[in-house]
Amino acid sequence: MSTRPIPLRLDPDAARERDIQSAVRAVLGLARATFENDRDARRIVTACWPDDRKARQLVTRAASAPAMTTVAGWAQELAITRVEALLATFGPASCGAALLQKGTVLEFAGANKISIPGISTAAASFTSFVSQASPIPVRQFTTGAGVTLDPRKLATIFVLTFEMVSSSNAEQLVRLVMAECLSAALDAALFSNTAGDTTRPPGLLYGVTPITAATGGGSAAMLTDISKLVGAVSATCGMDIAFVTDPGTAVKVALAAAPGFDLLGLPVLASNAVTVGTVICIGLPALVSAFDPAPRIDASRDVEAPVAMDTIPPSDGSIGSVVLKSSYQIDAVSVRYIADVAWGVRTTSAIAVVNGITW
Repeated sequence: MSTRPIPLRLDPDAARERDIQSAVRAVLGLARATFENDRDARRIVTACWPDDRKARQLVTRAASAPAMTTVAGWAQELAITRVEALLATFGPASCGAALLQKGTVLEFAGANKISIPGISTAAASFTSFVSQASPIPVRQFTTGAGVTLDPRKLATIFVLTFEMVSSSNAEQLVRLVMAECLSAALDAALFSNTAGDTTRPPGLLYGVTPITAATGGGSAAMLTDISKLVGAVSATCGMDIAFVTDPGTAVKVALAAAPGFDLLGLPVLASNAVTVGTVICIGLPALVSAFDPAPRIDASRDVEAPVAMDTIPPSDGSIGSVVLKSSYQIDAVSVRYIADVAWGVRTTSAIAVVNGITW
């Protein structure tokens, strides 16, 4: 018998928790450095959290030697710090990043755009049995135009007061602020029916014709709606699917159909961005997304650079009634978070939706 120990598996939940913790600490390090007029946020992060390499990497601006993902203690740990992993752990009310993680996740890494081929409906004629010594047929698989992912800027600015940054509960408070700024916005964009443009990716429901909801209510209507959704998507993606709905409907599905869903391994995700009474079915093989490897985080309290305190800030030279505040004057620091994000589906037949359910 072997006496070698069994290696421990990395807990993905613990890894994501460390990632978000590092992002929050990076924000705090930049904020404290800004308050203290210290250009070296890395020094503050190192002093406060000496074992957090990822936080140091997020605030590092100076040139350094190339990182090797195979070298422990340098980039091996940094390689798993990804934007979609950070977003997935910002708050329980957000399921957008959790859904994108179940699909195919790519990385921009400086690329201007990424083209992904379409997905075709599987057919029994694609492969066949042949007898010994007989020639094997050559077939050309059919693929669609697919989808092109162009990087779109996911960005926000939030203001932290000195009292918040210096509090003993700073990490928890900053995490709450980041959750409110990022998670809800991502879900609202992802589960919309808005067309994409040069500013934002298209909502997953754009161009999708809703399936008529079953009448009568009760479990019979629920099973009918779910069966129609699965039937619409399974021809393209089989049973590798996920459901997204509002939190109330998700609880109904969990209580009424949990045993069957557990056996089939069908995840049911909940988001407040989904209209109440709407159920979305998504074929995961067709869902693709791309992110920056890590977000860009900056902090400032420049007295000459007031911040427009508005969710719809005006263009340069057009202020109107929008309130301008100086971070220096109110003893606060403005934190800017920027990341390139994009998503799409390789075919619209991989998305189905039912609105106005009766159960």
